[in-house]
Formats: sequence, C-alpha cells, structure tokens
Amino acid sequence: MLHERHPGIEFRVVANPGILEEARAELGSHPARVHYLRGLTDDELMREYETCNVFYLPLTDAMANDALLEALSLGVPSVVTDLPATRDYAGDEGMVFIPRWELDPAVAAIEDLLASPERAAALGARARTRAEKHFDWPIMAEAYRQLYRRIAGQRPRTIPGFAG
Repeated sequence: MLHERHPGIEFRVVANPGILEEARAELGSHPARVHYLRGLTDDELMREYETCNVFYLPLTDAMANDALLEALSLGVPSVVTDLPATRDYAGDEGMVFIPRWELDPAVAAIEDLLASPERAAALGARARTRAEKHFDWPIMAEAYRQLYRRIAGQRPRTIPGFAG
C-alpha cells in the first residue's frame, strides 16, 4: 500500500532474529525498500531512531516496551497500536494510536505524518515532553523509592511530576 503511493519510501525493520524472520515472511523481499536489521549497537540503534520520519510499532499485546519508550524519549513521531500499556506510556497526546490488527488506519496515520512534517514535529515534541515529565531517571528513581517505602510500611511522599 504505502510503497505503491510513495515509490521512494523505505522501511527499516529492527527486531530480534525470530521476529525478523516473521516480518520477512510477512513482508517479503524488496531489497531497495525493506531493510531487516538486528544486532545493532546502541549507537546504531540511536541513529535509526534519529533518522526515521515515522516510528511504527504494531503490537498484539504489551505490558512494557523498550522500543516505545525509546521513541517517546527521543521525540520520534510514532504510530502505535492502541493498547492500555501504550496509552500508559504515551498518554493521549504523545503518539498516534491505531486499532489492533487493522492495516488501513496504520497506513493513513503514517501517510498523514509523512504529508505533514509540522504535525509530525509537534507530535514528536509532545512525546519528548511526556517522557521528560514522567520517565526521567530522577522521577523514576523516586517512584521506586516510594514503592519500596510502601512495601516496607512507610508513608509515601508526593512525587512531583509522577502520575502513577
């Protein structure tokens, strides 16, 4: 679909080996358009996030997802499956949410972000702001201290910026 309407588009699929094989079987081989990447160093992975126009993360289920947090924290315009966990991370403003198992809304969302760099940039900026406000290390460390205090039976303090 996308490659028909956008002849120059490239897809970079980054995943663990088993998932990559599933993706390759599903997407097929298009040497000039689909690149399957694995075993990236931290620097290589960072470059992938920094150079992509849209981060697309189709999920069937999730409790936690490092890729989602990484895209959020780097302010990458993102299209992700609408699940309770993805909403917990991104809030309502940090990403474009699409229904599970539905391709047409995903294609429409990706095309919308590609067609509107201003909207994509604003979405990425909101994602980055959310990551800084809710997932910055000092905030997370304090949240864990509060959790341990609760477990130990101590009264927790208010955590500025933490909504959990």
